[in-house]
Amino acid sequence: MKLDVEGNSIGDAGASALAEALKVNKTLTELNVGGNIVGDAGASAFAEALKVNKTLTKLNVSDYSGITEDGAVALAEARKVNKTLTTLDVSINSIDEAGASALAEALKVNNALVDLSISNSSIGAAGASALADALKVNNTLTALNVYDNSIGEAGNAALVASAHLGCTVRVLCSS
Repeated sequence: MKLDVEGNSIGDAGASALAEALKVNKTLTELNVGGNIVGDAGASAFAEALKVNKTLTKLNVSDYSGITEDGAVALAEARKVNKTLTTLDVSINSIDEAGASALAEALKVNNALVDLSISNSSIGAAGASALADALKVNNTLTALNVYDNSIGEAGNAALVASAHLGCTVRVLCSS
């Protein structure tokens, strides 16, 4: 079952209500809350739900959702224990290098996520390098979108180098 509330101005209160429902959910597999300003409070609420939810496989919190590095760190911590989420889209948010680094650390221990989209999120070269380091040990991620992040030559080179070390990424979008 899918729920798409994209662009409905649910805010962090609506995100928190959805997150509470996710804690007991046994049927919803995909949730799209992109285009809502859920903020770090909403991202943190979703993170807490992900720690106990066993059915959600796709979460989209992209498209100007107001998530910064704090929200990304909360989602990353949840990714360390969640075993069912396979797709996470945090694109077009301001998660910056620290948020990307936290998500990278989660990738080192999580073997469920296969698709991570982090495009247009200001991760810079340092965030791209952190993701590249994670790809060296992660054996499940098959798609990584880091498009439009000002990763520069150094970040791009790090990602390409990790691909030569046997990582499983099959689709890599970078700028």
